[in-house]
Amino acid sequence: RILTFTDQLLCVKRRWGFNATPPERACYVNSLCEANIKLREEVFEEHLAQGRMDMDDVFCACGKQVGYRFCRDKTSNLRNQHACGRYGLVQSCLVKASYEIFDNVYATGTYRCCQ
Repeated sequence: RILTFTDQLLCVKRRWGFNATPPERACYVNSLCEANIKLREEVFEEHLAQGRMDMDDVFCACGKQVGYRFCRDKTSNLRNQHACGRYGLVQSCLVKASYEIFDNVYATGTYRCCQ
């Protein structure tokens, strides 16, 4: 299942872990393929390096947890407001696929769930 496209990548120098696991490499993306993901829909507050955020867990439609969604900036000066609605994907959960042509318009790389 395609989770996102390489042209949606904003940053690959992030770190994130699931539950009590150590943080691992993660990437920050603008959008995901909504038909192939599910949100837990249990927003929780997380104290990130850049401040407090409400987050939600993101799962591939197959059921594997793949990342998180930034839901609401909770900093007093709203310095992270731009992140709301964007996502973080843990790179060990992804497979970068080869370039493909979509809608006969352009070629782009995809990130797929590793399962």
